[in-house]
Amino acid sequence: MPRFLKHSGHQRSAKIKGFESDFQHNFCCLGMRFFLLIAVSFTLGCTRPSRPTAPDAESPQIRPSQTSGLERPAQISINAEDPISNPELRDGEWRTEHLTEQIDRHLSSITNFLLQASQQKNNTSALVSDDFRGTALRPTDLVTVRDGDFVIRRADNLARSQSDIQGKAGFAKAIEQLLAGPDGAIESWTRCKFKVVSVDEQPDRVATNVMWQALFDSNDRSTQITSTWHCVWSSSSDGTVRLTRLAVAQYEEVETSRFNRFVDATNRVMQNAEDFRAQLGQSIDYWYDRMEHSFCIMPSSYQGISVADVNGDGLDDLFVPQPGGVAGGLPNKLYVQQSDGTTVDWSQESNLDWLIETHSALFVDFDEDGDQDVAVATVMGVVFAENDGHGRFSRRATKLTPDAPPMSLAAADYDNDGDLDLYVCCYSPRTSSPLMGRPIPYHDANNGGRNLLLRNDRGWRFRDVTKQMGMDANNRRFSFAASWEDFDNDGDMDIYVANDYGRNNLFRNDADSFHDVAAEVGVEDISAGMGVTWGDFNRDGWMDAYVSNMWSSAGRRIAFQRTFQSSADDQTLRQFQRHARGNSLFANRFGDGRAQFDDVSVPLGVTMGRWAWCSQFADINNDGNEDLLVANGFITQEKSDDL
Repeated sequence: MPRFLKHSGHQRSAKIKGFESDFQHNFCCLGMRFFLLIAVSFTLGCTRPSRPTAPDAESPQIRPSQTSGLERPAQISINAEDPISNPELRDGEWRTEHLTEQIDRHLSSITNFLLQASQQKNNTSALVSDDFRGTALRPTDLVTVRDGDFVIRRADNLARSQSDIQGKAGFAKAIEQLLAGPDGAIESWTRCKFKVVSVDEQPDRVATNVMWQALFDSNDRSTQITSTWHCVWSSSSDGTVRLTRLAVAQYEEVETSRFNRFVDATNRVMQNAEDFRAQLGQSIDYWYDRMEHSFCIMPSSYQGISVADVNGDGLDDLFVPQPGGVAGGLPNKLYVQQSDGTTVDWSQESNLDWLIETHSALFVDFDEDGDQDVAVATVMGVVFAENDGHGRFSRRATKLTPDAPPMSLAAADYDNDGDLDLYVCCYSPRTSSPLMGRPIPYHDANNGGRNLLLRNDRGWRFRDVTKQMGMDANNRRFSFAASWEDFDNDGDMDIYVANDYGRNNLFRNDADSFHDVAAEVGVEDISAGMGVTWGDFNRDGWMDAYVSNMWSSAGRRIAFQRTFQSSADDQTLRQFQRHARGNSLFANRFGDGRAQFDDVSVPLGVTMGRWAWCSQFADINNDGNEDLLVANGFITQEKSDDL
């Protein structure tokens, strides 16, 4: 369900250059991406010959084994007292994934103890071998790299740290030391999650990289721990697996006041909106159990939200597009904010409660009269509506999109004539064949819907100038979102387009036409592009780009296996591996005299944004630096231990 997060600290206002839609959508068909990545596109052929891979330095990869990984598994258990029989593999299954599931149970034992230390005995020593050796789980040589409202401590010289934990007793003590925290007085652990991100199986052992995050409260402070462990597990003749080696590869603590955080204010904000609680206040599982499938209204659909001051009272209001169906759809909702911070349902009064399937909306001043009008991306095309200044809208223009339904919108004055023009992102083409709507090839698709550039000719006339302005080049990709920015500081607005299943576009504005220079300047970022935001993170006067992609632990585990895509060439293999790496931060080097961007994602540690739909640069603590907020998540169903 949607949540409203209120920051309990100071507030600030910000002037935003250009305009873009403040939303991101959840596309239901992308639920298949996980399946495609680890099943459909696999070639389970012979063992891959030795060749280079593209490991991520942010989370170092275990060297792949020389075995095929397709042998029938031994009987493996996590606890000697409770053997777990491993089922036989079926065609297309991965033995390493079965091993991961069972190693997850090891890690769950550690999680349970850390979360319930006061209620249970520390029996985690049963998970390790007698000859276990490892490094301290909380390094002692932490260095404070930032002080103030956010205190950041990181481990120093981990590469030279010695194995100072030995045996079962040593491991149990190390786990207990984690409970002591920085000041030795933890009140409670509120979160602890592990995730296996790489697996290398050899005849008598399994090597893994494990990421873990934890959050605990102590007095009036909260501390988040983020760490990576290199683990080696033994596989004995009796079918048990135990941890034999553990080295901490990365460690960071972020400490802040418990009062300097975001808190969930949804119930208070929406307390007067009964329909919000009845519909949007329910979970996806709630509606899956109750919604008639034949109506084709998908609760996990791809609608987003928009924030705007529709009535000019200085308070931001909320517009919620709604999905459609064969018998119409659900009415779009507009919630207007009151002076006390609550909202009232203004949907009917605004004349925006249309029943047509709506994907997104963008509120900007199209007619230059000082209030925020709206462009709405519906299943049939873009509808423009004029604001009377008091939050009541009248439809003024419609632009059909026969090639593909519009998904998201971004506005800017690209031709510097004083009015706002509109770029329309489309995703899948309209087609009678479901197969033709699928990305082909999966990792570098070029069969998506065509995007549009609509020039504002005033008087609510918008002209399609896509081909005229050179923006039909590389225009058959699965576009999710776009963002305008003058990245080369030449006085006109350029635009970056984030595309799913492949290459992104960066259209440079050369006055009389646009040119796609993404490959030339190094920002194609072949991956699962879902959003993009601009910001000057290094404060050099040149705008940098952060692209939201997909971070998949399953993809990271499997794409580096030697039996994965065994017939593919090295370039294709690297593209599959890159597809699961996560988000990308591109530093703008034009100010250095180099017409390019540098991918600084890994060294700056910003790839792991989980399943990231969109991001936003924002100075959340008013220190003058651009921070990053990442909106992420997907439907996990009964598996709730995902990072």
